Amino acid sequence: MRVTLFLISFFQLGLIVLCQENRDSTRGEATEKYLKSIIQQFEKARDHEGDALDPDDLEIDGMVIDETMTKSGREFYELFFKYWTPPETVKGYSIFISEKPYRLNNTLLEIRIDETIIYQSLMQRRYDLIDEMAKQSIERANAFVLQMATLQKDLSDGDFSGTGI
Repeated sequence: MRVTLFLISFFQLGLIVLCQENRDSTRGEATEKYLKSIIQQFEKARDHEGDALDPDDLEIDGMVIDETMTKSGREFYELFFKYWTPPETVKGYSIFISEKPYRLNNTLLEIRIDETIIYQSLMQRRYDLIDEMAKQSIERANAFVLQMATLQKDLSDGDFSGTGI
C-alpha cells in the first residue's frame, strides 16, 4: 500500500517537473527517461514485495525546485537549470531556488541545498548579470554537493563505527 502511494505521488511530481520543462525538450526527454527508469524499478520491486527494498533506489535525487517570484528570478532559475549538471556519484539532496522581498523593489535570491543556504545575493535586473550570478552559484552548489558526499563517505567509514569507548 505504501509503495503504491509512493508511486502515485512520485508520478504526480514527475508530471509537474515535466510541465515546467516543456520549453527545453532535451531536458524534458531526459526527465521522461529518468521517470520511466524509476517506474521500472518500482515494478521490479513490486514483483518482489517480500524482498527488502533499498530506499536509495527509489529516492528522488538532485531536484532543482523553483520558488522564485519575479521575472528576473525565473530567468535565474532557467539559467541555473540550464547550466546545472548534477554529479552522478552523489545522491540524497534537493536544490531550492527562492526569492524573498527586500527593500523597496529589490528581492534577495537564495539557494539552499536541503536546508543549508549556500548562496545569497540581491537579485539583479540585467540579463548578463543574472547569467554571471547563475554561473557563480553553480560553482558553489557543485562544490557543496561534492563536499557533502565526501563528508558522508568519511562518516560511514569503519573508523567512525563502534561503541564509542
